[in-house]
Amino acid sequence: MNRTGISFVGVIWLMLAGCGGDAQESTQSAFSPPPAQQTSQQAASANPSMPQPIENQIVASDLSEIPDQIAAELVKMGSQPNIGATQALYTNQFPPNLFSRLNIARDISYGPADRNVLDVVAPAGRIRNRPVVIFVHGGGFGGGSKSANNSPFYDNVPYWAANNGMIGVNVNYRYAPANPWPAGIEDMRAIVAWVKENIADYGGNPSDIFLWGKSTGASHVADYMADVARKGEPDQIAGAIFNSGFYALGDEPAWENYYGNDVSRYPEMNALTWLVESNTPIFANYAEFDAEMYRDQFYALLNAMNQAGRTMDALYLRGHSHFSESYAIGTSDDSLTQPILDFIRRSRTPEPVDNPVITSDISAIPQEQRDRLIQLGPQGGARDTAAIYQPLLPQDMFANLQVTRDIAYGPAERNVLDVVTPADGGQLLPVMVFVHGGGFGGGNKSADNSPFYDNIPYWAASNGMIGVNINYRYAPESTWPAGIEDMRAVVDWLRRNIVSYGGDPDKIFLWGKSTGASHVADYMADIEKKRQSAVIAGAILTSGFYALGDEPAWENYYGSDVSAYTERNALPWLTRSDTPILATYAEFDADQYREQFNTLLRAMNQAGRQVDTLYLRGHSHMSETYAVGTRDTSLTGPILDFVSKVTAD
Repeated sequence: MNRTGISFVGVIWLMLAGCGGDAQESTQSAFSPPPAQQTSQQAASANPSMPQPIENQIVASDLSEIPDQIAAELVKMGSQPNIGATQALYTNQFPPNLFSRLNIARDISYGPADRNVLDVVAPAGRIRNRPVVIFVHGGGFGGGSKSANNSPFYDNVPYWAANNGMIGVNVNYRYAPANPWPAGIEDMRAIVAWVKENIADYGGNPSDIFLWGKSTGASHVADYMADVARKGEPDQIAGAIFNSGFYALGDEPAWENYYGNDVSRYPEMNALTWLVESNTPIFANYAEFDAEMYRDQFYALLNAMNQAGRTMDALYLRGHSHFSESYAIGTSDDSLTQPILDFIRRSRTPEPVDNPVITSDISAIPQEQRDRLIQLGPQGGARDTAAIYQPLLPQDMFANLQVTRDIAYGPAERNVLDVVTPADGGQLLPVMVFVHGGGFGGGNKSADNSPFYDNIPYWAASNGMIGVNINYRYAPESTWPAGIEDMRAVVDWLRRNIVSYGGDPDKIFLWGKSTGASHVADYMADIEKKRQSAVIAGAILTSGFYALGDEPAWENYYGSDVSAYTERNALPWLTRSDTPILATYAEFDADQYREQFNTLLRAMNQAGRQVDTLYLRGHSHMSETYAVGTRDTSLTGPILDFVSKVTAD
């Protein structure tokens, strides 16, 4: 009985030969429609022991990532692409010597056969614990190669991996028909074993191995994963990437050169039966101009995962063909590679770290201000604290700066921002965006007869940045996710417009204070939740609130229904973000802010996420930001160091 609940109708596939690449097959539709989702859900309800069906969403790639001229040629070729013509579109997109700035070791033996060899490509310099991407080429089981003379394909895959801070491994394996099933499984096992034993010598993390199969290479990866699941063995890889692969054998001969023509053996060989039992994260895609077979196989995999209640990343690669999807790797076209990077980032095996908490230099606070802050202690309110720091700020902060007030970034009355720039233009500068606090229902970017929080963009523009101060909608009229929506609108506006003010749209820093830090954290979590690419360079979280628990908190914004808090909780998603973070809390902060800082730090440590930290001695919840722009640099000094470090990378 087919364990996936999907009825398959076999078909004979014809292989078209290809050199140094994949063979693409021509076929008619391979599968009958899957059973109705409603029926399987009803069955699961009747039998609670059955897996609960889910619905994995198919994400469509961004068509604009493909250069216009290449996109037009791909459309002309459509579903009948020519290998040579497709390679010609992309060959000139690569440097003449792919590996001139990388380390490469060629033709390392991982097994006894002539084709049991692999290449390792690593970033230059001293590296360690980097993710490892193993690329398994296609070629109809009996052709293809990891690399070719006078061609960048498929050297372009480990080239891309190493240029993105990973270890790239390119493999050859034994050909069919001389080596039929399960030769591919044996070779995949030997490859994984070699990598786990040796990759640390090249700077790789043996716990962070990703197998990436293309076409029938994806079939080898799927067969390997199925074999591991069938034998009840622990997962050896952190994730699998399937590009236009073949996963399901039916009741008619298919790929006879490898699987043979004895369909009575196909149940044993059928990967899909066991793939749904694997806990290894999976990313699968098919291309718009793929042959129907690959589309049908993609949907067979998707439907089986849905009915088994297994999550999967699914991508429909618009504008691409069976060949172009992998020939584009390493070029400016990242319609496939960016989603793969996001998948790898989310799927990496966490290795706990111990982020140290840095203590600020209390001598950075002038003695008079230090004494008065200690006297106020945790009870230091806005008025008393303002009286301490206002005399240290110039009366006309913007005398030598350019200020543009109340620019609309969205439709609401409070969707406005200020931009402060140095008077003298020049190269594009980092952008510091301040998000004020106020308990979600108060606060402001500036106030009459007060320098707060004009002091923030004043300080930024006085230190070689573009300062941006924003307002956002108040609770309880605007509840979660209004803050996320406003943060998105702010970042979108900056990405479109900040260049005209001298700002670098690729160097945007969000700095949130108190509940403003909560808005920043919620925005970052939403980016991860929706599997989108981060578009900010860094985040500064000052005495914020990041973790919702099982009791009502900030009900004016998050509501009192704690059953909704799981969806609204930023912390689980923050730990998946690669955006650099500087998190701070103050000595005289209320207990909840210290506890939230420690909760964030523990979660980051457990997830293996590096985070910059600062314990701000001598300061209170108000003074930490009122001091910005004065000669008290106990917070602004570390922030400048953080910005310099991030922008230098």
